Amino acid sequence: MTDNLDFVAIAKKQIYEPNSPDNFLPTHYGIVRMGPGFTRHGCFQNGWIAPSYATFGDIPVVGEFLTASLMVRNYRLDELVILPPNMKGVFEATNLTEHQENYISQYKDAAAIIDFIIRTRQFNDAMMLHAFENWKETCDNLLKNPHFGIGWELPAYFPVYSAFCSAAIEEFFAKKKELHPCPCCSAFFDRQYRHAIELHLVWEDMFVRYTSPLCVPFTKCLWYHKFHVVHELRQPEVWIDYFSEDFTRVAPELLNIIE
Repeated sequence: MTDNLDFVAIAKKQIYEPNSPDNFLPTHYGIVRMGPGFTRHGCFQNGWIAPSYATFGDIPVVGEFLTASLMVRNYRLDELVILPPNMKGVFEATNLTEHQENYISQYKDAAAIIDFIIRTRQFNDAMMLHAFENWKETCDNLLKNPHFGIGWELPAYFPVYSAFCSAAIEEFFAKKKELHPCPCCSAFFDRQYRHAIELHLVWEDMFVRYTSPLCVPFTKCLWYHKFHVVHELRQPEVWIDYFSEDFTRVAPELLNIIE
């Protein structure tokens, strides 16, 4: 299975990348002075000073996500996407950088994919529609972040990312118990499974209470990163060092992650 088809494979690859842990843990979240034209929450707000947030590329390309991607590509549905105001202004500028051009192109593809998924479902999902509007504004706001530049990728869409994360938790620990059927191992993985669910719920709560209202990208879901660093690499002290005091002061619930 290739990396882009499996949530855990994507997470594990990030752990071993040269920029680890900066590329997958919330070590760069703080107060940011937003650029000109950003007035929704004032010129200062909590945000990212480095691109350690969850990205659209963290979502495995399988299932309805893969189907939607193929439909967008085959029928050029990205050409129907209307750009939000900041992107529209940047796109029409004469000094458009290659990174800005790629970011806007990725936005159009992703927006068309999300729109296709929502429209082809057989029920009216108000939550997904609300999250879609929130995601659009989040992607648009990121252009006003003064740190935005090369390496800053398109933010992930919460409902799809969260669904893949939940499914990965179930599959990951089910496979662990199959490979290690002894009672002591089974009990250990049951405890880790419950802890992973707790971390996931804390992460969801942070999205609802902190990042979503501000329309800033949310942090990656960290349950697998903790399990790998603490229990497979056996480096719990490294895990604790990943977290800055500033971030846990903004979101004190995440202190549970380092216990």
